[in-house]
Amino acid sequence: MFSALDSCNNVSAVTIARFIIQDTMAPVFVVNPSNTTAACNRLTGNSTELNAWLAINGGATAVDVCAGGPLRWETDLVKSLDLCSNTTVYTYRFTAFDSCRNSAFREATFTVQDITAPVIDPASG
Repeated sequence: MFSALDSCNNVSAVTIARFIIQDTMAPVFVVNPSNTTAACNRLTGNSTELNAWLAINGGATAVDVCAGGPLRWETDLVKSLDLCSNTTVYTYRFTAFDSCRNSAFREATFTVQDITAPVIDPASG
């Protein structure tokens, strides 16, 4: 409650004010997710490397600058691009949400590249 007094201590007005503090600030990335490249593994695939990279949000860290609470993360595949028969690039979006649903995102790529030279088997031909 607020009141206004004149020089003779007469109350001239009394009012009540309410202040609402609202978190409208998005989380801030301290470390952006990093691009990574994995050697193509045609026998077992690259799911182990990919899942490990996704589990740590591509190495990204972010903070909630207003409330300071824990963040919730979402990861979405944005696109994949086959550059040639031996390279595929997957672009992922890492989004950090604070408890008020404010969000910020960064993108990074996971590249699967066949860097193993073929082996010639002299017995086969």
